[in-house]
Amino acid sequence: MNTPTTQKLFEIPWNGDENLLSEINRSKLACKVKFVYFPCVKGHGITARAQAQTETEDDFIRIAEYIRSKGFEPCVLMQRDFDINHLDFYFSRGIRYFTVAEDSVAMKIKNRMPNAYLTASITKNLMPEDYVWYSENRADLYDIFILKFNFSRSLPDIRNLPKNLKYGIMPNSLCLWNCRVYLDHWFPSKTKDPNSMIHPHCGNLRENLENTMLIRPEDLYLFEPYVDSYKLIDRTERTALILNNLERYSEADVTPVNEPDKEEYYSIAHNNFVPVGSPLF
Repeated sequence: MNTPTTQKLFEIPWNGDENLLSEINRSKLACKVKFVYFPCVKGHGITARAQAQTETEDDFIRIAEYIRSKGFEPCVLMQRDFDINHLDFYFSRGIRYFTVAEDSVAMKIKNRMPNAYLTASITKNLMPEDYVWYSENRADLYDIFILKFNFSRSLPDIRNLPKNLKYGIMPNSLCLWNCRVYLDHWFPSKTKDPNSMIHPHCGNLRENLENTMLIRPEDLYLFEPYVDSYKLIDRTERTALILNNLERYSEADVTPVNEPDKEEYYSIAHNNFVPVGSPLF
């Protein structure tokens, strides 16, 4: 009997290596890919991981066309201060997938392109009660929401999310599940080195995986009933690691198992959602 594996799709990062998509095709994993995401043009808006920003419009066109040539859809990240005057550039290039953090930008895209697929970025920093608000007031704005760190350690909260919204989660992240300084990591100020993404304190705590939001492939079955897709990171990773993560997670056995210890492990953040800016641990 075949082992049941996830039928959910995976968002894949573009890491600048043209071998990445060729290797995914060669490994017969293309059917597991939802889209390939990469940043908007520098100057049009801000995205997390500033060192991976798309420099020029010509660079963007080249990347988008290459992604399509390999049989994948490009998705554009617009995570802060996006200038809506530049939307026509993306529409004219046939972009239909967008990852957005600002409702004003999301509404503008939906008004101009009703069939656009909008992912609500994790950088929206939504708390459990925020999903209730979207469920009741703007359920049709985003096609899917990427859940913030705490949810990776809070199965009870995931189970209680409104059922009329769709959710994605980042299973392979090593960020702390209760990080207080993530805005500094995502959007470092001009006075900070954008390559210094990890706070020294975070680095020490990450040595214990229990402190992170990592979901092991063998534990994916716990989240499978409640999410609609997965987002793999990171845009700065080597091709071999991205490929390995896609293979391990997409081929994980998602057969439900009664494992109370794992239920407890992935529930430690319940009732412990900490707002940004709080003291570190």
